[in-house]
Order: sequence, then C-alpha cells, then structure tokens
Amino acid sequence: HAERLYDIPSQIGLTAAREILMKVRGGELGDEFTAREIYRKQWSRLTDISHVKEGLDLLVDHKYLNDVELNTGGKPKTTYAVHPTIKRGVK
Repeated sequence: HAERLYDIPSQIGLTAAREILMKVRGGELGDEFTAREIYRKQWSRLTDISHVKEGLDLLVDHKYLNDVELNTGGKPKTTYAVHPTIKRGVK
C-alpha cells in the first residue's frame, strides 16, 4: 500500500503529461505556450498548476517539449516549445 501511496505524484504528472501531449497533437495548443495558458483553460485533469508543471517537466525530460526561460525584467517567464518531430492532428 505504501508503494502505491508514494507513487501518486508521479501518476499525476504522467496523467498531466499525457493530457498535454494530446492537446498538442490535437492542435489545441500552439507551437509555443505557457503553463498558465494550459491551466486557465480548465481542461480535464489540467486544472491544477502543480499538476500541469509536473506534466510539462516530464515532457521536457523526454524531449517532447523544450523549455525556454524569458527575462521579462521581473519574474522570469517560462515558455514551452513543441519539438518539431511531434505530429499534429493525431489524438
């Protein structure tokens, strides 16, 4: 039981990553977007910023996305660019 309990955060991140990738492939996200753009849309399983960020981190780790930190003069802004090999229009 403890193994399943401690595995919950990774499952949440994996679920979020899967949902984000489906949105990217379905054309619902552009070539570049922010975490805020995702969770503000209130899509199923993507309403919590921490879950969205976990999913984005997994997609970056596995080279589906590239993260780019922009200096805005204040708090840095992170955007995510879709890797060119990701196929669009595939759900």
